[in-house]
Amino acid sequence: MAALNQNSITKRNDNLPEYILIKQYLLNAISKHLVSPHQKLPSERELAELFSVNRNTSRHALNVLEKEGHIYRSGRKGWFANGIRMVYNPAEHVNFAELAFQQGFVPAWHVFDTKQIVASAATASLFDEEQGIPLYFARETASIDNWLVYYAEILFNSRLCPDILPKIATEPTTDVLEKEYNFKVKQKELLIRPIRLQSKIQNFLNVPPGTPGLYIRRTKCIDDATVIEIDNEYWRYDAIEMCVK
Repeated sequence: MAALNQNSITKRNDNLPEYILIKQYLLNAISKHLVSPHQKLPSERELAELFSVNRNTSRHALNVLEKEGHIYRSGRKGWFANGIRMVYNPAEHVNFAELAFQQGFVPAWHVFDTKQIVASAATASLFDEEQGIPLYFARETASIDNWLVYYAEILFNSRLCPDILPKIATEPTTDVLEKEYNFKVKQKELLIRPIRLQSKIQNFLNVPPGTPGLYIRRTKCIDDATVIEIDNEYWRYDAIEMCVK
């Protein structure tokens, strides 16, 4: 990484802890665009050698920056500069692909494990239906600029949108419901909760154990009342920010 070298290190201040010096060095590189979003950063070993400290010190600096949302780890690949967060207005109905394009991102998604299931009592109640009704189920991962940002489990009332599963592989679900079934979809309810991502979700998003996240449950309806879709989304904490205007 040519842009980050000994010449760009701020003059040592003996009054500052060593990990703060490393933190300031990386923040300076990020703020001055010496590294690009999602560009790999020096490893713990490289930073330790650069600052003549032990690896515990450089690791601590990286962990602090991760907790503050400036950088992230990607499995065993190393540390990377954080991307630009997607701005999400929870007061509005959101089409992920449309929102990403509006903000200059390139969105992509992968739908898998599609099937028909039978609704449990808890799930059926979210649809205002009786236990045992047939539902469509799909898993989905989504990315912006090739950066995985959320994993989702999506449920549909199969009675209202028969044979929808093959159609959502290439088009956003909201678009499919409007174009193929002539439904005007509205957001009926929104639940947002900070969580720690479970191991299954960590694997889907390629993040380390203990990574915090944001759970968003979006309940969509037609005719202002009839629930047709429920999205259970699990977002990386560093990929999204809420802004209500």
